[in-house]
Amino acid sequence: MNTMNQPRPVPGMLVYSTAGRDYGNPYLIVEVLQEPYVLVADGEVRRLKNPKRKNIRHLNLTGLTEEDISVKLIEGAFSSDTELRKALSELVTGQNLEQRG
Repeated sequence: MNTMNQPRPVPGMLVYSTAGRDYGNPYLIVEVLQEPYVLVADGEVRRLKNPKRKNIRHLNLTGLTEEDISVKLIEGAFSSDTELRKALSELVTGQNLEQRG
């Protein structure tokens, strides 16, 4: 199901919704389910306790992942929505800076 132009989804990856009511919203992948689905959260509307199940065809996978975020999500140590929001904000800001420069 994975196309050549999109990276493989991994926990902690920054993604943008490309379909649905949440079109354009940034999320972090919290968990990779059976292909083609992942669980995503933003720490505000979609919290860690209630992540949204999304088809990867409806997401823009950026490929941006911070290793420490990914490890925490895999180990289950990512416990607070505040920490998730901060990590998401840093990745979005970093991506915007890369696109400008």
